[in-house]
Amino acid sequence: MTTKTSFSRKLAGRAPLFASVAGMVISLSSAVLFFGEDDFRRILGVTVGLFCLLLAVWFAAHPFVKNERRYPELRGEVVKFVDLAKELHHAAVRGDDDAFQSIKEKVPAQVETVIDTARKSEAIDPTGVGE
Repeated sequence: MTTKTSFSRKLAGRAPLFASVAGMVISLSSAVLFFGEDDFRRILGVTVGLFCLLLAVWFAAHPFVKNERRYPELRGEVVKFVDLAKELHHAAVRGDDDAFQSIKEKVPAQVETVIDTARKSEAIDPTGVGE
């Protein structure tokens, strides 16, 4: 089963990397490129770079989009049901009555599978405290 990852999850997963690279580039470039009598720009650049590094550590420790699944087995069955609904729709749009009827016969069985899975599913404790 392959699921698509949303843009916000991809961005949230890469936020620590982007923030740490930005922090290092800003700190190092301000320390190296802003040489001369103007120490204020150098100190400001290093401070901004260190703040970006601090944000990177914070994003890595406390992600703002959780990437956890509490009912993975149930989710898999629901995805199968949605795929079946898509196939049913495509068969209806094509006007293929034989395929439509064969898929239509599969739908109640898949609904029962989803219901049975929902009854027996236990949530995965993401904290591990309940173990």
